[in-house]
Amino acid sequence: MMSVKLDTRMFLFAVLISNGVYHLSVAEDTKSRVEFDPSDTLNAVEGKIQHVSVNYSSLPYDMVMRVVPSQHSIAEVLDTVIYLDGDGVVNSDGLTSHNASFRVRGVLLGKTTLNFYFSKPDDSEIPKNDTPVTSDFQVWVARQVRIVDQIFPIVIVIVLFANTCTMGCKLEWTVIKSLLVRPASVTIGSCCQFIGMPLFAFAIAVAFSLPNESAFGLLLIGCCPGGGLSNIFSVLLDGDLTLSITMTFCSTILALGMMPLNLFVYSHYWTNGGKRFPVPYISIIVSLALLCIPVGIGMTIRHFRPLWAKRGITLIRPFGITLIVIALTTGVYSNLYIMYQWNVAVVATSCLLPFAGFALGAICGTVFKRDWSKTKTICLETGIQNSALAMGLIQIMYDQPDRDLLSVMPLTCGMAQFISTIVAYVIYFIYRKCSKKKIILRSSKSDDTNIILDHDELDIEDTNSAKTMVSVVSGNLTTENDVAPSTESKDTANH
Repeated sequence: MMSVKLDTRMFLFAVLISNGVYHLSVAEDTKSRVEFDPSDTLNAVEGKIQHVSVNYSSLPYDMVMRVVPSQHSIAEVLDTVIYLDGDGVVNSDGLTSHNASFRVRGVLLGKTTLNFYFSKPDDSEIPKNDTPVTSDFQVWVARQVRIVDQIFPIVIVIVLFANTCTMGCKLEWTVIKSLLVRPASVTIGSCCQFIGMPLFAFAIAVAFSLPNESAFGLLLIGCCPGGGLSNIFSVLLDGDLTLSITMTFCSTILALGMMPLNLFVYSHYWTNGGKRFPVPYISIIVSLALLCIPVGIGMTIRHFRPLWAKRGITLIRPFGITLIVIALTTGVYSNLYIMYQWNVAVVATSCLLPFAGFALGAICGTVFKRDWSKTKTICLETGIQNSALAMGLIQIMYDQPDRDLLSVMPLTCGMAQFISTIVAYVIYFIYRKCSKKKIILRSSKSDDTNIILDHDELDIEDTNSAKTMVSVVSGNLTTENDVAPSTESKDTANH
């Protein structure tokens, strides 16, 4: 039970009628207090009704207590008028103690306070200038967890795991090793992620004067490494998949040190001296596992079962599009609650941060003379952050409803990243179809071999029974002849 001591010593309650407004006269001989059970905070849940007990000492004569929430959109008081019990009981302090209870229903995720007033029983409303007896009782409303909220992450992990396996079928260790031996592109991307993005997040939060919760959420997502979504869109936008996965791996490892360091440095502005943030080791390990294990499986398949790998490569885009559809439907529905927390500043800053990252990656890739496919990859890796790590850190540090309230900014940023890259893919897809070119190549062995090229979908006409694999890498056309007898006059190969 919490005891809220009032500023007055004793109430000598004389009702003074003046223009229909009731006032309370105060003397100074005894104490008055209000107690609640649960104490000072009610942990409510959306849609559920809970009871609060109230005990008041020295009840005013012929008065009732009215309860009014500060924000009706967050919590609803079902019993706004409290009739205390009879004459009450004299407690050990010599004061008359009265008990009652009222019901509160959680409406929407958030925090609010309850204001308690005295009034006459026949009053229809509380006078505008009346001061509440106490406003110290808080109601914290948490989200009600639904089945879809539990199923969605599992489905996403399964599809993402399968998609990353197919990506691994396209990778070669020698290429990855060359990127690590000469890590110019990886270094550029890492600097953009861990120097540029935290600085951008800090500057945007300060420029928009975000409240502490939103500012922390934005800073948190800005300090995260690249996410798995960048790998998917590197494929869809014809970036360098090997570079994308290598950068994601390296940035996730670097996050063990750089993420808490950046949070400590930039949080000084809001925490008066900085705050030590725990490293989300479990979230980082899970992220690494979801990247390394399926990639390793795919590379193993490529080494021991090349034909399986070729079939797996053809599934990269379908899996990626499936993931997009699931995220746009089930994902949006599962996280619909964040839209009730939006305002202009939250939406604007959440959209501005990834766009700043895309621009930074594109500029750095161009300045340091990376080819176009690598520049696109650096751009995607910089602008798309791993929001799962941000959520993991919030899970460690906070309880409900702070956990969901602080998650609004990372989830909104993730949504902005996702929608912007989808728009980019749609534009790129339309552009590619409109600018489709047919390239007719003559085989060096016969003039009767015609290859009609439409980006990565190739129709091969070969009357000399030669199987030709054609691949498009970074916009360059290469051919590999694997001569094998065939009875078919037409063979189709996709890479």
